[in-house]
Amino acid sequence: MIVSGILFYLFYRATMKRVVVYKRPEGRVVPDEPVVWNGIYTGIKYQCVELARRYYLVKYNRLFEHVSTAKDLVNLTRIQDLETGQYVAWPTHLNRADSPRPVIGSLLLWAPEGAYAPDGHVSVVLYVGRTFVDIVEQNYGRGHRRLPIRNGIIDSRGLLGWKQPEEK
Repeated sequence: MIVSGILFYLFYRATMKRVVVYKRPEGRVVPDEPVVWNGIYTGIKYQCVELARRYYLVKYNRLFEHVSTAKDLVNLTRIQDLETGQYVAWPTHLNRADSPRPVIGSLLLWAPEGAYAPDGHVSVVLYVGRTFVDIVEQNYGRGHRRLPIRNGIIDSRGLLGWKQPEEK
């Protein structure tokens, strides 16, 4: 597992360059702290939606509409290209074998049930292997996970699907 840990770290460094993942201090209540990147509000520090919004700003210069919770991301159909000011289509791909596989930078979206109730959850894909997907996330667990892919489906309870960066 040392090798996979090293590979995860290398992909993390390459994919998340200039994007910090905030981890809430264990056992401490912290006040809501807004995060602003280059003058644009990205959300509340430590929240999963804040990471997703900031990641797309830094990596793709794209901004999705403000949403109250992660569960609302699945309904967004467009994202703004800040370079041109134009809105472009931003479809949701369902977690099915016949959907295109997620790519580095895709946002995985979970339903608001079980561990993700009542708000849902979103994470950023760091790497897609043949049998797994590595993700990074805020406001859940250790901040990173490896999810198995079985029969073309990402095996994670409540995973609805993903949004992915469209090629420019």
